[in-house]
Amino acid sequence: MTLSDFPPSPVRDGRKIFVLANCQTGGLTACLDLLLPRDTVTGLHWFYSEEGKANAAAGAADADVIVTSAPPDLRTQMAAEHGFDESKCLVVPSIHFTGFHPDLTIAYAGQALINVLAGVPYQSAIGVWAWKRGMTARDARRLFTRPTISALGYDRYWPKAVAEARAHFAATDIPFADYFLPLQASGRLFMHTLNHPHIAVIAQLARGVARRLGADEADLRQPLEDMVPDALSLGPIWPVYPGVAESLGLQPSWLWKIGDGLYTLDEYLEAQFRALDAVDGPVTCAMADTPRFGAILREIAA
Repeated sequence: MTLSDFPPSPVRDGRKIFVLANCQTGGLTACLDLLLPRDTVTGLHWFYSEEGKANAAAGAADADVIVTSAPPDLRTQMAAEHGFDESKCLVVPSIHFTGFHPDLTIAYAGQALINVLAGVPYQSAIGVWAWKRGMTARDARRLFTRPTISALGYDRYWPKAVAEARAHFAATDIPFADYFLPLQASGRLFMHTLNHPHIAVIAQLARGVARRLGADEADLRQPLEDMVPDALSLGPIWPVYPGVAESLGLQPSWLWKIGDGLYTLDEYLEAQFRALDAVDGPVTCAMADTPRFGAILREIAA
């Protein structure tokens, strides 16, 4: 077989498509590049900084279509300050889904996020509550049981997570059912964390975008999941707790991947408590600070 046996590369004589999104930008850009072979697809992460807004507006200036998950207020700022053309926008969601990881949350020291390990701010809500109650990491360890998971409703969180995701999609140009139903039917774990999706999720979103932009159905059937690297898997991966996992037909785990390290439950809690101990001033966490959450854990801890 020689190179002449292969079909020629497509001529990129179509539209200029600019992807302006968050940490999902790379995967979405790569998927759209495959699904829309005649178009030229480029991407950029959006930021609220003045430099970020100027760069985004400049990148979008000569685009025919802007595929973006940038928040409405940011788009308005860029339009007012840098001439960003919102009429070109095809609005897509920034993927956020809590169904696999209902205990994952964030905590603040004042206005600053508290990082636990390797610059990652993900916290266990149970862990934050235990720390704020003056418990040790070893004491907190005893709260991580199936009865606790059930009492907090973590094993029944899926419908709420789906409803939240559906509402988020309603403000975009992508139909929720076309995106979500294939993922749910796959029976797979499709999120690494609540805001870091597996490449299969980004691929499914890209198919919805490409369909809106007139992609050929044959191109939409490409196995993107096997062709585009899952870059977000290099970041943190939160476990699916026992109790939650079984309710979803998945393998349970108490193993965290953060940075280059793997951490058991005991190791993760030790790191979380060290990070919280280092904070100067009060710690707030919307999830752990709710009265109902505290009442449930106080009864279990007693």
